[in-house]
Amino acid sequence: MQQSKEWRTLWQEFDENDARRLISDACGGIRLCTDEGMHDPEKVIALGIAGAEAAEGIVAGLDSEWALYTPKQAAALASALFAQVHAVGAALEKLGAFLYVMAARGDVEMPQFRAESDEPPNLSDAEIGIGRAAEEIHGVVSRADSALVLADVPYLGKLPTDAHQTITAVAGLLGDTAKLIDDHHVQDAAELADQYHEGFGCGCRVELTDTAGAVWEFARGDSEWCLVRLDGISDDGYIRDDAWIQLANSQATAHPAHLVLLIRRALTAPSAAAAS
Repeated sequence: MQQSKEWRTLWQEFDENDARRLISDACGGIRLCTDEGMHDPEKVIALGIAGAEAAEGIVAGLDSEWALYTPKQAAALASALFAQVHAVGAALEKLGAFLYVMAARGDVEMPQFRAESDEPPNLSDAEIGIGRAAEEIHGVVSRADSALVLADVPYLGKLPTDAHQTITAVAGLLGDTAKLIDDHHVQDAAELADQYHEGFGCGCRVELTDTAGAVWEFARGDSEWCLVRLDGISDDGYIRDDAWIQLANSQATAHPAHLVLLIRRALTAPSAAAAS
């Protein structure tokens, strides 16, 4: 039992350190349902559907090579997935038993087991199938300690700890094709911390030129990493829609190589080429 709690803390600790409140945003609707109590079928089914969509989203997300950066992140995800599996097993176990609750209410009739194998499956067969699935899932969860192994694997790379380190590293990876403009760097530690807290960067920017010769700036603002084409900015500071590209990764301390890939993809996309 102690081991079960130990692997489970990996995702719980990640939840506690969610600075961007992404977990809170993603789980807000779920917590609204559970905090108010599960008193009607629509809520129970809605939670089941939300869990299914979330799991399918994880599968799709892991198709990206940048889905995770570190073994610790992989450990947190593995821990959360095993927690899901554990909960699914418990839910299936309760669901199988709940069929008898329905029968006790007189809402369904629990038939005898099929005497012949060629008879159509009935409610008893469904209860048996659900129960066996729950047992198999309990066996899967016994391997959840593999998440602990991931948590102990050392990360050999170096990730930025703030937006300034991120933008500096991005400029370095872009090499001669980019220029780091740091004359607007905020030096005051308190102001800088406030900037980061409000979702902005340190004032630094990276200037780069696309293949068509248009000059762009890569910077952070409003909790997003973005590219702005300089000739798309009017004298009063208005930025045309076609001169603004918001990158898919908004994390202030995103992997610099990931951001570089997103930048290069954005500047070679048909929309960017047409705008240039």
